[in-house]
Amino acid sequence: MTEKVFEQEFKGYWRAGDNRGLPTYSGIFVVQSYYHDRDKSTVSMNDLIYIGAADNINERVRNHEKKSLWKQKLKPGEQFCYSCTPVRKEDRERIVAALIHVHQPPANSTYVDTFPFDTTRIRLCGDYPVLEKEIVAETS
Repeated sequence: MTEKVFEQEFKGYWRAGDNRGLPTYSGIFVVQSYYHDRDKSTVSMNDLIYIGAADNINERVRNHEKKSLWKQKLKPGEQFCYSCTPVRKEDRERIVAALIHVHQPPANSTYVDTFPFDTTRIRLCGDYPVLEKEIVAETS
C-alpha cells in the first residue's frame, strides 16, 4: 500500500450564526466548542465536536442537518465555531476520513470505526487547537 502525505492549513474561526465570512471553497471544516468569558475578555477553545467536508463550506455549514446535534454536545455556557482548510475535491474524502478516524469526534459516525484508504499522513498548521499536529491513519 502506498502512503500519501498531505499538508493542510486550517484558517480562521467563525462563530456559529455568523457565517458571512466562511469561505465558499471546497474543503474540510471542523466544529469545536469554545467558551467566551466576557468579564476577562478571553476565549478558550474546548472540544472537537464534528469534522465535515463540502464543495462549498459556507453553504454546507449554513444548511447542515446536524446543527441541533452539535448544540447538544455543548456544555453550559459554551458555543460552537468553525475552522476550515481548502482541499482539492479528489483528496477531500480521504483527508476527512483520516481526520475523523484518528480524532473520533462525537457527532461523526462515518469513518469512526473503519478507514478504507491506504496509509494517510496529514500534517496540520494554522488555527486548529483541537486537532493533533500530525496524524497517521491506516487501513482498518
